[in-house]
Amino acid sequence: MPREARPHLFSKNGLVPGTVLLDGFVGAVWRAEKGIVTVTPLRGLTGAERSEVEAEGTRLAEFLGGPGGELPVGPVAA
Repeated sequence: MPREARPHLFSKNGLVPGTVLLDGFVGAVWRAEKGIVTVTPLRGLTGAERSEVEAEGTRLAEFLGGPGGELPVGPVAA
């Protein structure tokens, strides 16, 4: 796991958010609340990676919140 990703992978209470694997490495984290899945990339995503993350995230949002679930993909985590 890249050193710069570590602060985003564990809360103060030791909770681990959902992770997005890109080529076998953690490339983003996600959180879900009330049918809204928010993805925070930990590095820049290629166009193809972003498309795949959006497609999978949309399916997850629909599963959790029904049709019309939302999927904001935020900026790269600082």
